[in-house]
Amino acid sequence: MGQSADEYPTPAGEEGETTELHIDAQRLLHCVSRTIIATAKNNIREIMNCINFDLGEGALNVVATDGNVLSLSKALGMDEQAAGGFILPQKPAGLIKTVLAKEQGDVCIRFGSRCASFESECYRLQCRLAEGRFPNYRAVIPHDNPNVLTINRAALASTLRRVGVFSSETQFYKLDIAGSNITISCRDLDLALAAEESLLCQYEGNPLSIAFPCQVLLELVNNVESEEITLRMGDRSRAVLIKTFQE
Repeated sequence: MGQSADEYPTPAGEEGETTELHIDAQRLLHCVSRTIIATAKNNIREIMNCINFDLGEGALNVVATDGNVLSLSKALGMDEQAAGGFILPQKPAGLIKTVLAKEQGDVCIRFGSRCASFESECYRLQCRLAEGRFPNYRAVIPHDNPNVLTINRAALASTLRRVGVFSSETQFYKLDIAGSNITISCRDLDLALAAEESLLCQYEGNPLSIAFPCQVLLELVNNVESEEITLRMGDRSRAVLIKTFQE
């Protein structure tokens, strides 16, 4: 036997001041899809499992980080006077990614201090927000890395997949970059396996050897849609900035 619909709990409305913004559904989907991969997969720090929405200066910054990888996607053209932000838990972010896949038109986002709602033509999602303070993401983004690598994204992804077959789960890609050539190599010391491939690229900077965790680099490269991507690098101890060609 079913129960009366009257017994279904009614979501509580937001009390106090709220902020409202409108954004194209596919732009919002793009922002969430590019950042959710950087959320943490553990419960050590709940705030690292979330996505931060930071509205101000005519832009909406959507940011996530697990402490090692940070992903930021920026949507321009917002109201210059609007400002504020909220921290969205990972589960509603995943739901937004699912329901917006075929949505068109604008999404209306309303948020206050405790709740946020996302309303499109066919869906309305309301959720509680995460409590806490999101890390200062602006402070960790490098701006003066002198070595700049530009390369075809699809060719890089294909090479990483082929070479990565010969790595262990905890292994790294080694990138040796000089002139217009990049050599990508991997090895599995336990099984005595190794692979190496070279690609043409555009490079400005000093010859450089640098390593990336296999799973992290491949996931980041697969997550962007640009024909070319740019890697801005310093020395091996500094963070690397990966940008799409349009950015």
